[in-house]
Amino acid sequence: MTELTIPRYAPIWPTILKFNGTSDYVEIPNNEDIDFDKDSEFTLAFWMLAEMEQPNNVENEAIEYNILEKWSSVDKYSYAVSYLWRLEENEQLQQQWVGRVKVDLYLGKLLIKEITSEMSIDIDTYYYIAVVISNNEISLYINGNQDGAKGKKLPSNIPQALPNSDSLYPDSLYLGRGEYEGNFFNGCIGRLQIFKSALGKQQILYWLERSTSILPFQSPEDDLIGDWRCNEGYGAIAFDYVNNNNGVLGGSDGLQAQPEWVASGIPTGYINLIKSSYESQFESPSESQSSSNLLAKFFVK
Repeated sequence: MTELTIPRYAPIWPTILKFNGTSDYVEIPNNEDIDFDKDSEFTLAFWMLAEMEQPNNVENEAIEYNILEKWSSVDKYSYAVSYLWRLEENEQLQQQWVGRVKVDLYLGKLLIKEITSEMSIDIDTYYYIAVVISNNEISLYINGNQDGAKGKKLPSNIPQALPNSDSLYPDSLYLGRGEYEGNFFNGCIGRLQIFKSALGKQQILYWLERSTSILPFQSPEDDLIGDWRCNEGYGAIAFDYVNNNNGVLGGSDGLQAQPEWVASGIPTGYINLIKSSYESQFESPSESQSSSNLLAKFFVK
């Protein structure tokens, strides 16, 4: 029998949230920690799985389905990550539907940057997505690898100030839909984390592993300011384990808009693959970190 010592609150991923594509969403209240000033750096990271039947799919028309979206005031960044479903021509010159990740970055409501993943997103497959914002640029990582995402050319001169808008104000962060209740996402979203810094690849690999493993790896907190694991498995709250900025399943719409708790299929095979990539970057847990008040004992054959 082998003894494993793991952090008491390690994410074991028994469950995740599944969104039905027609009404489900999670509303995370607006908070100054997730409102980012112009020229600030931050990182969004989460797991996602897209299902085949996306809603309101008009024939031959590309549609963006909101994975997450956050609007802010005129002098701060607004941001959105969506699942783009569109017809593309393959190598045999045949038309086929392809899914990709799309990221939009705004200053207020002025679109300053947008990118679309080079890597396609397969149906019914889990992906770990990390979006890094730095110097008004977007870097996209998929399963720990930087994607050769292609951006749309936009005006390079960003105004120092934008005119005030009565219709624009800091809003909640939504999972599974946009601010205006459109383009609902059909699939699973979980383990959302927000950092107030631009993570590098080694840090992204570390957090990817940490979200799949029950092993007791330690690291600096990397400016983590929000941690919604979405694996509680019951109830109507997606708890924030960093700042207590808890998300509400279904928001003000209640039960009829609550995503479903389902068994998670997030892969766990990344541990051996990426362990060597980061283990030299962080010190081993100290004796104090291994004390009984922080760790639990688990036994497996």
